[in-house]
Amino acid sequence: MKIEDLKFITNKDNIISIQVYIPLGSIHEKKGQSGISHFLEHMKFKRTNKYKSKNDFLDELSSSTTITNAYTTKDHTSYYIRTLDKNWEKVIKLMYEIVFNTKFNSKDIKLEKKVILEEKLTREGNLESINDIDIHSETSILDPKNPYSRRVIGSMTDIKKMTKKNLQEYNKKYIDNYLIVISCSTTLRNKIKNLCLKLFPESTNKKQVELENTKSFKYSLTIRNLGLPQNNIYIAFKSFSETDNNKYYLGFIEDILANQRDSILYRKLRKDKGYVYGVHTMNESYKDYGCFRILISSDVNNDINNILNIVFSELVNLKKKGLTDKQLEKYKKQFIDHTSYHFKDNDVIINTFGSYLYYDRNFTFKKYTNLINKITKNKILEIVNQLFDFKKMGFVLYGNVKDIEKTKKGIINIINKYKKLKK
Repeated sequence: MKIEDLKFITNKDNIISIQVYIPLGSIHEKKGQSGISHFLEHMKFKRTNKYKSKNDFLDELSSSTTITNAYTTKDHTSYYIRTLDKNWEKVIKLMYEIVFNTKFNSKDIKLEKKVILEEKLTREGNLESINDIDIHSETSILDPKNPYSRRVIGSMTDIKKMTKKNLQEYNKKYIDNYLIVISCSTTLRNKIKNLCLKLFPESTNKKQVELENTKSFKYSLTIRNLGLPQNNIYIAFKSFSETDNNKYYLGFIEDILANQRDSILYRKLRKDKGYVYGVHTMNESYKDYGCFRILISSDVNNDINNILNIVFSELVNLKKKGLTDKQLEKYKKQFIDHTSYHFKDNDVIINTFGSYLYYDRNFTFKKYTNLINKITKNKILEIVNQLFDFKKMGFVLYGNVKDIEKTKKGIINIINKYKKLKK
């Protein structure tokens, strides 16, 4: 591998963490092979050309590592190992085995199809299983033809048809544009670097093909009467992709709106009205796409229109007036304190650092902290006015709705009212 595909973070905790980022996810899958990225992730922990018995491989992983796992997303797959410094050489070699020396076995493939079915049933939960709906698709702003609308776990029809040849062919793409992020002590850094450069294959560094329809979005309103005790409201806005530096401000915007006890929506909806136990925000960003969601759950006896009037009124107020100097300093201090606290955890550091590095190989924590420290009122106004565009939003309500048409009309009237308000 090349040195530019290897990034280091220093820690003083006698811990080594290694995380490998592979630029393959559900957006890269061909028709008829949905879920192959996730399927391949599962197969990586079965056996390798060195550890041909899956029991031998499992035993070696268990004896040499503290945490070993992986995950698949829409645009990448990642593998990680955490353990003590003394095991550094073993874990580097084991990571090579997991990611780049996989041995495929037909019996393993057949068994793993059953495991993935169980995972699918577990992850999708009762709401989707009982009502036959796709929550993530409905609460997104993605057009069905957008590759980011594909589900990571795939379809069981395609998974059941997956063959050893399919997996072997897809596995060949693993050496293209991958990244390794390592957290270790300064004393181990050169040893680990030399071993990685010697052991891991050289990336082909092919120019990535631009996918079609990544800018295709839909902005719809969906209401479902599911007989639930709570109305569950999802408001989704188009946000910033991972290639847009404005993404670094989204965590701060989340804290301002909902994720702290004195945040704007938490205070208005819980402290002032008692409409909610909590209100949540979350953002997901990828190379070509970002979606910012506000999630509100409230007893069906609470008036939905009252709740929405509060939410949209506060968003409009934030877009018009932004924050006062006092508010900005308060929220900035809280955010920096929380971030500093969380960054005491090595897992948080390597996950945050690695995820940003995956999209921006020149990322540094200094760049991030400088952006946060220099946030201005004008920058907040710029961000919230781009983010909370009522013409680029989706709305979903799952709950106990007796009159769907009447409810829909009320919601449309509220949204239209706030669309018309000027800055």
